[in-house]
Amino acid sequence: MVKITFKATDLEPGGAAFTASVGTLKLDDSKVRNWTWTGNAEEVTFTVSRKNAAANNAVLRFVEITVNPTGETGINNITVDNAKKGVRYNLAGQRVNESYKGVVIENGKKMIVK
Repeated sequence: MVKITFKATDLEPGGAAFTASVGTLKLDDSKVRNWTWTGNAEEVTFTVSRKNAAANNAVLRFVEITVNPTGETGINNITVDNAKKGVRYNLAGQRVNESYKGVVIENGKKMIVK
């Protein structure tokens, strides 16, 4: 997921339409013309065009563009419980008792029990 924020000056006379080829382009503030694009794409094309056929021009001046490659999604604050001491597992990850013979994992170490 990628997030791109566009900050523009006031819309110039004649007006302009701002579009994206993929993803979601949302107008955050219509007075100052700030947009946020979010999507999951290798490539995106942004287009500034005339709002209507009667308009003579289409001008939009960006003052800042910020790209956040991770967007607003992420994994934070991962916690891990401590492994139980003295518990044995076979190579398939199944819990086994002390009478189990073969390769076992105990306290994070592999060992062979005969």
